[in-house]
Amino acid sequence: MLAEYHPHQLKLKSHRRDPQLFATPRRIMLKLRLLYVGIVVSLGCFVPSGNAMLAAEAVIPQAVKPGSSEAEFFESNIRPLLAAHCKECHGEKKQEMGLRVDRREAFFRGGDDGPVVVPGNPEKSLLIEAVRHQGGVHMPPNAKLPEAEIAALTRWVQLGVPWPEEPHNDIATEPAARNDAKNHWAFQPVQRPELPDVKAVDWIKSPIDRFILAKLEAAGLAPSPAADRRTLIRRATFDLIGLPPTPEEIETFVADDRPDAYERLVDRLLESPHYGERWGRYWLDVARYADNKGYAFDEERDYPYAYLYRDWVVQALNDDMPYDQFLLKQLAADRLPRDDDASLAALGFLTLGRRFLNNNHDIIDDRIDVVFRGLQGLTVTCARCHDHKYDPIPTSDYYSIYGVFDDCEEKAVSLAPPSEEYRTELAKREAAHRDYVAQERAKVIAHAKSKTAEFLLAVYAQQQGKAAEDGLMFAQPDAELPPAIVARWRTYLEGLAKHAPRVWLFWNELTSAKPEEFPAKLSELLVAADANSKANRLLLAEIQTHQPKSLADLAQCYARVLQTVDEQWKRALEAARGQDPPKQLDDADAEELRQVYYGSNLPLDLGDADFKLLLPSPAKKESDRLREKVVQWSTSENAPGQAYVLEDKPNSSQHHVFLRGNPAHLGKVVPKRFPGVVAVAGRKTFQNGSGRLEMARVIVSPMNPLTARVIVNRVWMYHFCAPLVNTPSDFGTRSEPPTHPVLLDYLADELVKGGWSLKNLHRELMLSATYRQTSLDRDECDAVDPNNRLLWRINRRRLDWEALRDSIAFVSGGLDLTVGGKPVDLFAQRTRSAGFGVKPLKRQKANSADDAATRRTLYGFIDRQNLPGVLRTFDFALPDTHSPKRFSTIVPPQALYLMNNAFVVECAADFAKRESIASLRDETNRVQRMYAVAFGRSATEAELSLVRQFLHPPASGKTTANQTTLGTWERLAQSMIMTNEFAFVD
Repeated sequence: MLAEYHPHQLKLKSHRRDPQLFATPRRIMLKLRLLYVGIVVSLGCFVPSGNAMLAAEAVIPQAVKPGSSEAEFFESNIRPLLAAHCKECHGEKKQEMGLRVDRREAFFRGGDDGPVVVPGNPEKSLLIEAVRHQGGVHMPPNAKLPEAEIAALTRWVQLGVPWPEEPHNDIATEPAARNDAKNHWAFQPVQRPELPDVKAVDWIKSPIDRFILAKLEAAGLAPSPAADRRTLIRRATFDLIGLPPTPEEIETFVADDRPDAYERLVDRLLESPHYGERWGRYWLDVARYADNKGYAFDEERDYPYAYLYRDWVVQALNDDMPYDQFLLKQLAADRLPRDDDASLAALGFLTLGRRFLNNNHDIIDDRIDVVFRGLQGLTVTCARCHDHKYDPIPTSDYYSIYGVFDDCEEKAVSLAPPSEEYRTELAKREAAHRDYVAQERAKVIAHAKSKTAEFLLAVYAQQQGKAAEDGLMFAQPDAELPPAIVARWRTYLEGLAKHAPRVWLFWNELTSAKPEEFPAKLSELLVAADANSKANRLLLAEIQTHQPKSLADLAQCYARVLQTVDEQWKRALEAARGQDPPKQLDDADAEELRQVYYGSNLPLDLGDADFKLLLPSPAKKESDRLREKVVQWSTSENAPGQAYVLEDKPNSSQHHVFLRGNPAHLGKVVPKRFPGVVAVAGRKTFQNGSGRLEMARVIVSPMNPLTARVIVNRVWMYHFCAPLVNTPSDFGTRSEPPTHPVLLDYLADELVKGGWSLKNLHRELMLSATYRQTSLDRDECDAVDPNNRLLWRINRRRLDWEALRDSIAFVSGGLDLTVGGKPVDLFAQRTRSAGFGVKPLKRQKANSADDAATRRTLYGFIDRQNLPGVLRTFDFALPDTHSPKRFSTIVPPQALYLMNNAFVVECAADFAKRESIASLRDETNRVQRMYAVAFGRSATEAELSLVRQFLHPPASGKTTANQTTLGTWERLAQSMIMTNEFAFVD
């Protein structure tokens, strides 16, 4: 059914392309939406007419006792009728328009438009109106029920709609089932658990260990031994800063015999400025971060200052901003007290999403999704078209939050005052572009005015030859006439021209006449118009003077009189130069004609999209060049940074439920408030502006059971390579229960009571004995818990894309560790003269090629629309939508990338040529140094033997292709980069 689709999902298939539709996507979308609304209304089930939509809330009568006369009447006459005629479309598998008739409570709840029966009153019941085939809806749609069955239904409603109690109710979407879902563990308050008693107390280093050990002991298992120090520092360093430790750092830690050496290591890494880069990237996955909008028609695709949000996240994490404040600023920084505007960049969390062809409903849906899945673990957007199938989230709750975001508007705010130099140059470039566009627009409009007669005849030809598919596509008789203007003339003549009947009297009457009838019909009109002044005086005089013989002649009359009046208007403007320009012509008939060319929604009031399509290619290129100069300057080093923010609208609106998700079909009014599944200190209606700040305060309330649990689960997931709740962004009833529910509550409680410090959370997790275990397999444990859900060892993990690429650059000795800055194109054409580097984006200005060449992967430009294939190969989080967690796959293209990619090859060459390596004369020392840099350890004797064979192979007289580009030491370096030991962390 079409009713199952959102408006933007409807696809119209056609084998013909009309130039107008193909050239203007906005019109396509508009017409498709109008078509969708018409089809849905025509196919709708139980859609009431008139004021019947304003039905009362559902009243569920008390169930009658089985065996009573009312129950017998229902079982004998009504249940069989409903099963035979209604259940197919309104039963368990399908509920058209939200109505289900095979269950008592569902029936009385009604459909999308409310209840379908009013007990005791058949005349006011939509069901009876429909089965009588009265009004606009006929049920069943194909044939009317027999009169006896209609009478039975009518009698049933008169009796008060008796229906026996049903012993079983298996509908997940009914209120009773959803109320049961409120008892789900995730919706209960966080409870501080008692620490469990365990036997192996000597192993414990943290309260966390008690919870883990209790489960292990219950399963008859024991934890694994602690990892050695080399393994531990490599694990901790990658976990906290996403880079390998240097050989010097490893040796210092191994030699540190202080009892708190490991604690000092963790503290040092948490204080590193690279901690925010590593964990900021994880947060950007949650925030569906990208540097551009995706497909956005012909408007600027990039978010030139998206990087300011990314840098804000990095700095906030480095500063250990309390997590509740971290969220508050990202949701409502504009509503919070602040010393400066820098924190406004935090609102990029809401504003930097995909644009969905600028469909506001979808943009709001995306914002609801990122807030509630990202911060609450709730799939609220499942309730956009119907009540959530499994969780206690009705559609009304979705539209309560929809109202919050609908009462906000986007804005770009400068974060610092612009310099005088910047303002002057920007004004100069904007004026150049504006003046050029105005000049070209004047040319286009002047040419269009000269073709007025041709446009009128083109519209007539379309109307006479409606060779249309689905009523949308029309014949185009003259390819030289711009389709966009033909379409605007047609829209005008079929709609707005009705407001000027004196101007269009002759055209409207004579276009309906046959050619042979034209002279007689014209004479008749001239006599009548002259007698009763129904026609425009100037137009009447023009027609009387030239006596047109055909519709083509009449079109020329219209063109001449419109041109005459247009020249009169231009002279009036020229005469008033330096004074207030006139607003209209003094002569009423002349002003009536002037209105055809001037004003909004008129034939020549071209929107930017239509205008650009009409520009000749050279003019379009010049316009784009001038526009690009504006963009370049507005994103240059001289420009003040801008934050993409949301601000509350001055006035709040009334918001309705969109029935079946259709904005053209409004249901009941809903207040702006938080979903009832999270009732924090009572459920209050938001009163302050859009309610965005009030919503944010509910999210960060210590009483909210979800916020702390969700972030604790995310942090745990990245440290232990598996979350406690396997669906990090869905804590609803369909999720798996936590592997360690009391541990989850303990950590959530600790986070809140510890001031929401994420660094304290990291510290507690990493100082546990659980985290310090080795990753080695053990057969006896594997037999009991093959997936390591009980954490009898630490999970080995593959480096994600950022850590892998950064590590490759790091061992080459050329990684730029500067924190923050504009994005660079990591996949631009590389030149060997720049090392392994990349070029900055042409839209950005780097200080030099080398400045952009070695940036960390975090600072790569993320193209939402054209995400490079290598990112998909390495399981990068797709930025189109919120990403709960990354997959971890092992596929052949990953190995091929490490074998053949120019970046890897050049890094390998630089790795072998590092001064600390290449300067060593002794071959063994050189190999040992390479092992220390790549793996953080020394090579074994067996490895040294293999390396010697590789460096000095027997003479064969053959040379491989790879040997022509890399020397022996460079190939050894690349071989080390390609190993599992390099790409995996124990």
